Parts: sequence; structure tokens; C-alpha cells
Amino acid sequence: MDKNRSLYEILYSKAKYLTLEAEFIFKEFSGYKQDFLEAIGTIDIPPDTIGMSIEAIQSNIDNILLDEEISEESTSVSKPFKKLYRSIMTIVHPDKVACIDSEVISESYKRLSGMANNACSDENWFVLFDICDELNIDNIEISDENIAWLKRYCESKKSESDGLKKTYPWIWSQSDEKVKHFLEQEFVKKKIKKV
Repeated sequence: MDKNRSLYEILYSKAKYLTLEAEFIFKEFSGYKQDFLEAIGTIDIPPDTIGMSIEAIQSNIDNILLDEEISEESTSVSKPFKKLYRSIMTIVHPDKVACIDSEVISESYKRLSGMANNACSDENWFVLFDICDELNIDNIEISDENIAWLKRYCESKKSESDGLKKTYPWIWSQSDEKVKHFLEQEFVKKKIKKV
């Protein structure tokens, strides 16, 4: 097994984990945010600032810049990306799906075809890798570009999760009653100063 293949398997597994973790943390954060809003009462505070700490705002700015970097790099779809996309579409293309008798498989392939098409808009390698994993396509050529992209993707997902964990609602939800009260007061004081 070559070096890139081994590194790919590690990074792909890490990316899957970080994606699931980010989804979980976002769901938890949404509940914490609602509880936090109820705790601080109905003060006229812009809703988009409720979940932000200074660190989280900076983290979001960093994520936006990282996304722009990734988007700038992928203004046109690369040949290796097209090749992997075509490998997937030879299996899940709607014309081929029409011949499949099993409705379950047909629906699954239609879903995967849609995911692959959406992945093309931002050259999202992770989605294509995920589809390959689901279809048991293992003869993927792994390049240094793939490795670099997966590393940036992992960093982005980790930053996303870490940013939410630095917000008032998250910290508040993990605190005892005394600290919760302090955080509520501090949050309200900061928001009143801005108004």
C-alpha cells in the first residue's frame, strides 16, 4: 500500500468522524442556544449574535476565509475530480438506474447521483470519497492534492466544532448554576453596551 493510500484512509476516517461530530455539536448547540435565550429573557438582541463569542466570531471569519481559499482553488473542476466523478456516475447515473428492478437500490443510486452532482459545484472531494465508500469503489487514485484537500477539510470541521464550543450558550450549558448566572449577566451587559 502506498503512502498516499495509507494517509488517505486515515484522513478520510478522520473527516468522517469530524463531520459527524460537527453535526452532533450543531444539534446540541441549537438546543443550548434555545435554553440560553430562555434564561436571559427577552432582551432586544440581534439573534445572529446570540451564539457568538469573540473567539467564535474569529473562528467563523477564519472558516469563511478557508472556504474562499478552497473555492478559489477549485474554480474549474480538476481532471482527477472529473475522473472520480465519472467512476461514480457509471454506476449511479439516472439512465443506468432506470434499468434496476429494485426500488431500494434505484432510490439509493438516485440519491448518490444527486450528491455527486452537488459535490461538483464546490469540488467537494469528501462527498465523492464518501460515495465511493458507500459503493465499495476502492480503486481510487489518491494524489497529494487529495491529501491536502482532506487535511483542510478536517481542519475546517474541527474549527467549526471548536467555534461552537466557545460560545456563550455552549459554555453556559456545561456550567453549574452559579457560573450560568454569571454568564447570563455578562452576556446581557455586553449586549446592552453595544445597543
